[in-house]
Amino acid sequence: MIELDWFEVTTHQGMIFRLLPAQHWTKRSAWDTNRSLWGAWLIQGVDRKVFFGGDSGYFFGFEEYGRKFGPLDVALLPIGAYEPRWFMAAQHMNPYEAVKAFQDLKAKVFIPQQWGVFDLANEPLDLPPQAFREAARAGGFSEETTPLIPHGATWFFP
Repeated sequence: MIELDWFEVTTHQGMIFRLLPAQHWTKRSAWDTNRSLWGAWLIQGVDRKVFFGGDSGYFFGFEEYGRKFGPLDVALLPIGAYEPRWFMAAQHMNPYEAVKAFQDLKAKVFIPQQWGVFDLANEPLDLPPQAFREAARAGGFSEETTPLIPHGATWFFP
């Protein structure tokens, strides 16, 4: 295990891993709120850049990362556990915000993650993928650019 601070980098087998801030919080017990970091990952290989958003609400960082590190080949962003907005907006994006983050990141492909597995919020488990497809279409993105990959399936770079 390697601990990193935000923006720090480590390498492994020629891959570069950069920890980036996300908009969320951490808590392992009732007494340690935000005593450790939460974050997203920028993973860079020889000819690919992948952003893994982890758990995050929408925030200005996506635009900053797109400006500093873009264009990106793929962005994996969360699209679930977002209702009710008054409570979840600070830490979880809805599908429309996730599409905006994808645009901000200047990524070529958006792979939605964190949906349809655990009932963590008020929206039904089958709503996030439907809302994502609507948000992607509204943003002008094709299904090829925004693949909705079934759980357990494999996706390959084009």
